Amino acid sequence: MSFPYRLSSIAAVMAMCFAAPAGAAPLQKRPSHTSNLPKSGLLIASPFRKEISPAHQRRKQLMEMLVMQMEVADMASESLTSDDPDIKQLAQEMLDESNKISAKILDMLDPRNPPFRNDR
Repeated sequence: MSFPYRLSSIAAVMAMCFAAPAGAAPLQKRPSHTSNLPKSGLLIASPFRKEISPAHQRRKQLMEMLVMQMEVADMASESLTSDDPDIKQLAQEMLDESNKISAKILDMLDPRNPPFRNDR
């Protein structure tokens, strides 16, 4: 009765052994005199490797700003139903500016545009 469970446990352990973690870095093998196989390294995860590319950081910041602009637009659209004309006008201005900023952010996030370069 326990044979299928052992088989699935063995299969799970073997799958974990063959899976390469996301933060894996290549580990070079020692050269062998009799090796005819192509050179390849083993992938070992390093808990100390926390490198994040500048492009990823930039994209993350832009996405966070886009979420904030969406929240501003949501708050402004709620204020459009106010009876006070000054509140309505201010809410419409906020909504227009938020839409402009959101359009700029989406344009910067577009993969067809050239990547950001910091040449300062």
